[in-house]
Amino acid sequence: MAKSNYKPCVDQFKGCLVGALIGDCLGAPFESNSFTGGISMQRITNLINPLKLESKREGSKRFTDDTAMSKSVSYSLIHCGKFDPVDMADRFTKSFFDERRGCAGGVRDGYGGAVREIFSLWARNGINIENVYKPSINQFEGKGSYGNGGAMRVASVALFSKSIEECVENARGSATLTHAHRNGYNGAILQCLAVYKALNTELICWRKFVHELIEEMRKIEDIENNDKLKLTKEEFLAEDDYEDFSEEEILSEWTRSESFSFTKQLRVIEELLTEHYENGKIDDIEHVIKLIGRDITAAQAVTAAVYCFLRTLNEPIENTLYYTISLGGDTDTIGTMCMAMVGAYRGSDQFPKSWIRVCESHQEIRTLGEKLYEQKNR
Repeated sequence: MAKSNYKPCVDQFKGCLVGALIGDCLGAPFESNSFTGGISMQRITNLINPLKLESKREGSKRFTDDTAMSKSVSYSLIHCGKFDPVDMADRFTKSFFDERRGCAGGVRDGYGGAVREIFSLWARNGINIENVYKPSINQFEGKGSYGNGGAMRVASVALFSKSIEECVENARGSATLTHAHRNGYNGAILQCLAVYKALNTELICWRKFVHELIEEMRKIEDIENNDKLKLTKEEFLAEDDYEDFSEEEILSEWTRSESFSFTKQLRVIEELLTEHYENGKIDDIEHVIKLIGRDITAAQAVTAAVYCFLRTLNEPIENTLYYTISLGGDTDTIGTMCMAMVGAYRGSDQFPKSWIRVCESHQEIRTLGEKLYEQKNR
């Protein structure tokens, strides 16, 4: 990934975290709406267009576990001045149990059973450098979680990191606290790299952006030396009988398998974007869903977020969120990841003011962006 002399401004740091908050708060009401053809654009714009939200009370749109955990990541990085797994795990745990006791208005939506189990083990056994990763590594028969929870909260790691290498290392470490499956932490790495690149590129060319992500993920996944990753999707399917599966079910099997590769899915994204930008093809949402997906796995959610960001790169900022939500599925998390890229690239001033105002804790989130900017530029 080529180095650039471009220096991002403080508004981009604020924009990254504000964008993530907007994607979470405004995407949450649509979560789990997994209609075959996605969610109608009319329904989305009727509920969250900026004019509609002008009459809503400030902070009336609550954030979910996505933002709750993202805040813990930000506070830990700012407080420690580095990635400290023990401090970060401690903040995750205290935030969750404080909310459960009602200190923040009740338990946030979205915390899965597996991550709750990790919090309980940390709370029961204490947290130290020897045991901090054990609960995550031991889950799911020692395979770890392949969910998108590590990726959804990683935006501030991209803001904090001063190099690609630091991005990769810190994203992997922070994600593995709860998501130790290769697909789980590699998804967090891809998301972190995408935000980092959006932040540090003055003018994005979609094809160059994808090619550089492919180059980085190819090195990280080390496809050439991993026999499982050498399998194509078709070769993977040939190993078992998937004749009676729908296309979405087949994608689900593939993205949960040991042979899944983000590098390969980025090439699928490139093909879709080529059709859109160079051949003038209008998206068939159902086709995008079948090829990329929209569920709670990092494999589907992160690639969907990257695609939505690049697919609407030159459109009004509202269109990006509308398009992202239109896929359906895990709308709050895909929304928070995509809009983190958007905010890192365009800055917070580009978002409709009503969108920001209705989001819970928007002032706190802006302040965290400012503090990360100050820390990065000391």
